Amino acid sequence: MNSSSNDGWKLLLENTAPNALHDSRQRFDPPKCDEDTRVEVIDEIVNWMQDRDSPQRLLCMTGAAGAGKSALQQTIAETCESNDTLGSAYFFSASDSTRNTIATVIPTIAYQLGLKNPVLKSLINSAIEEDPLLFSKSLQVQTMALIVKPVSRICGRTDARALPHAILIDGLDECRDEGQQTELLTVIKTCLLNNSNLPFRIFLASRPELAIRTELEPGGCLHGKVYHIHLNDEYDATDDIRRYLWRRLRDIGRRSRDPRARSAEWPDSLTVDRIVTAASGQFIFAATVIKYISEPRGSPVDRLETVVTWTDWLTSKTKSFEVLDVIYTQVLSTAKSAYEAVDTNDKHDFLLLLNAHASNVYGPDTVSVDVFDRVLGLGHKTHELLISDLHSLVTTKVTKPGEGENPQTRLHFYHKSFVDFIYAEERAKDLYVDPERVYAHVAACCVKHISDYSPRFVPPSTDSGYLSKENADDHEFVLIAYKKLKRALEGLAGTNLETTKQLLMELTRVRGWEKFDHWILHQLRSRKDNKWGLAFGVSEEFEPFSRLLDLLEDNFETGQDPEFDSLFLTMKTYVDKWVNEMRNLVV
Repeated sequence: MNSSSNDGWKLLLENTAPNALHDSRQRFDPPKCDEDTRVEVIDEIVNWMQDRDSPQRLLCMTGAAGAGKSALQQTIAETCESNDTLGSAYFFSASDSTRNTIATVIPTIAYQLGLKNPVLKSLINSAIEEDPLLFSKSLQVQTMALIVKPVSRICGRTDARALPHAILIDGLDECRDEGQQTELLTVIKTCLLNNSNLPFRIFLASRPELAIRTELEPGGCLHGKVYHIHLNDEYDATDDIRRYLWRRLRDIGRRSRDPRARSAEWPDSLTVDRIVTAASGQFIFAATVIKYISEPRGSPVDRLETVVTWTDWLTSKTKSFEVLDVIYTQVLSTAKSAYEAVDTNDKHDFLLLLNAHASNVYGPDTVSVDVFDRVLGLGHKTHELLISDLHSLVTTKVTKPGEGENPQTRLHFYHKSFVDFIYAEERAKDLYVDPERVYAHVAACCVKHISDYSPRFVPPSTDSGYLSKENADDHEFVLIAYKKLKRALEGLAGTNLETTKQLLMELTRVRGWEKFDHWILHQLRSRKDNKWGLAFGVSEEFEPFSRLLDLLEDNFETGQDPEFDSLFLTMKTYVDKWVNEMRNLVV
C-alpha cells in the first residue's frame, strides 16, 4: 500500500460484517441452485450482468419467502467469482446482529472491492485515516468516501472495465428497520446509479416488502431505473423442483439402510408428482421435505409416505404458503408430542420454550444456546432435547468469534419463514404462543436468578475491580439475566403493564435495584474519560427502567397500594441516582 500506515484499513475491518460474505464460515453450506435447476433465470441474470452497456445498472429480484432468491444469489456470486467479475457480495440475515442493519453494508462492500485492487485499497485506507469518524456518519457520506471517490479516481487512471463490477446484496427485507431499507435504496440510486462513470452492476434480491415496493413503484426513487425480475410471477419452478426432488430422494435412498429405499422403484413418480404439486412453485417446501425425509431417525420410505398423507388434500390452487404451513404444523406437532411424552419434560411447555429460544436468536443481546438454557432455568443441553425432532427446521451453529471473543453455539433456523409461521396466530393456530407469555416467562426466570444471586463486593479502594474473584463468574451470568430482563419487561409493558408491575415489585423484594446499583455505577465510573461512550453506551444500561418508570407513573396512582408505592419510590431513587451520576461525569 502507498499509505504510510494501515490504520484506516484496520478501522474498516472493525466495521465490516464477515458473516455477510458469500463464502463466510458462518454461512457454510449455504443454499444454492441444484444442478440443472433455475437455468433460465440464471442465464438472464448472468447475461444482464455481462451487458455492460445496458442503461439499467440495478437488477432487483423480488419473490416470496422460499422462492429461492438466496440460492440464486449464492449461485450468481460463485459464478461471478469464477470468472473474476465479483466485486462484492453482502447477505443480510435477520437473526445475525452484525448483518441485520445497514451499518456494516458499505464498509463490507468497500473491504471486498479493496481486496481486488491494491491502489483502490490504498485510497480507501487514506480516506479513513483522513476521517476516523467516518463510520459514525451517514450512509451516503460513507458511500461517497469509501466507494464513489476512490473508484472514480481508479477509473480515471485505468479502464474501468478491468475492475470486478458485480455487487450483490441479498435479503434486504431482513434488515430490521424499514427506514434503513429505504435509506440504502436511496443511497444506491443517489451515489452509485447517478454516477455514470462507475462500472458497477448491482444485483439486489428481497421479498417485496413495503419499503422495497414503494421505491420500485411510480413515485419511488428507483422507478424506471431498475431491471426488475418478479421471480414468482415470471418463472415457473415446477420442473426444477421435480428434478431436485428426484435427485435428492435417490441419493437418500442409496445411503439408506432400508432396502425399500435402495430399490429402483423408490420413489415412484406419482409420489414425487404429489409433492411437486404441493410445493406450488416454492423451493423452500421441497427443501424442507428433503431435510425431513433425510433425518436418520426412521426410514425415508416411511417419512415420504407421511409427507404424502399431509399433502394429499392440497391442490395447485392452494393459497400461497398454506402448503408450507401444513408441513410446519405437522413437524412441529409431532415434535411437541414426542417431547411431552417424556415424563421428565412434563413441567416444560415445549412451544413456550421454543418461542423463547427464537426470541434469543431474533432479539437483541443474543447469547449462546447453552447460556440461554441456563437463563430459562433448564438443565444443561436441554435445547438438544427441545429440537431433537425439529432437525428439518432447526439446528445449532457455532458462530465465528470476533476479536477477544469465544465462539458461541446458537440455534439456527433454516428458513425465516418457519419463524414467521410460529409468530403468526392465523398460520400457527393451536401452535401459536402469545409473545406476552414469552416475555413474562423470560422476565420471571431472570428475576429468580437475580433473587438467588448474592454478590460479594470488594472495597472500592482496591484496584482489582469491584467483585470478589470467586463471585465473578456468577456475576457475568447475572448481567446476562439483567439484560434479558430489561428486554423482556420492555416487550411485556407494551401488552400487559399489570404483569410488568408485578415483576418489578418482585425485583424490588429481592433487592434487585441494590445489586444493579453496584454494577451500573462501576460501568459509569470506568468510562468517565470516554464521554461519547458514557452518553450513548452506558446510559442504555438503565434507560429501559427510566422508560418503565414513566409508564408506571402514567398508568398507576400512588397512595392506593403500599407495595406499589415502595416499588415506585425505590425505582425512582435508583434511576435518578444513575442519571445524576452520568450527568456529573459527562460535565
